[in-house]
Amino acid sequence: MKILDLLGNKNRLKILKELSKEPKYVTELSEILKIGRKAIIDHLDLLNEYGLIEECKKQGKRKYYRISNNFVLKIILSKNNSIIYFEDLKTDTNDKKEIINEFTKIQELNQRLKQKNNLKDIFSLLREIETELEKLNMAERFLGEKLDLLIEKSQRKINQKTENALEKQILLEILRNGQISPEELSKKLKVNRNQIFETISNLRKKELI
Repeated sequence: MKILDLLGNKNRLKILKELSKEPKYVTELSEILKIGRKAIIDHLDLLNEYGLIEECKKQGKRKYYRISNNFVLKIILSKNNSIIYFEDLKTDTNDKKEIINEFTKIQELNQRLKQKNNLKDIFSLLREIETELEKLNMAERFLGEKLDLLIEKSQRKINQKTENALEKQILLEILRNGQISPEELSKKLKVNRNQIFETISNLRKKELI
């Protein structure tokens, strides 16, 4: 099962929404969502298998579940490109340093987060962080649009530079995936590996790669 299929089920989304509020057990979820216990158990097993939830405590025979990690699912679809990714929202130490150094406003907000804040300051900080997130989302949309235009331009160039079907396929795979090995190309395009090597050699002679 793919992550889109997993999260495409409205009952599983309802379960995740409930667990994002606080840990809950099977019967509790069943009563809140008006879904049978067996169905709840099946959904929980799937969500647990994919690492979205985890068992966090037991009280007698009751097992409590919670969201295992903060995560983000993003889907970007355009006429030339599609990006689907699912990732943990936790940022590792090196990434944090790079982000803070790159964005001065985030650096300022990070410093203020370390201070002892009263409730009024916390509310103000929340609003400012939401504003910064919206700006970053706008920047992401802008760059996504430019990326799409660049892919379209690259596709036109590929069509101009070669009429060979396999050469076009290989160039398009490199365009979409960046570095990709001859073995991966052979498997993906269902073409003999020797033919892939020969075509890559021709592309190098033409200085296209």
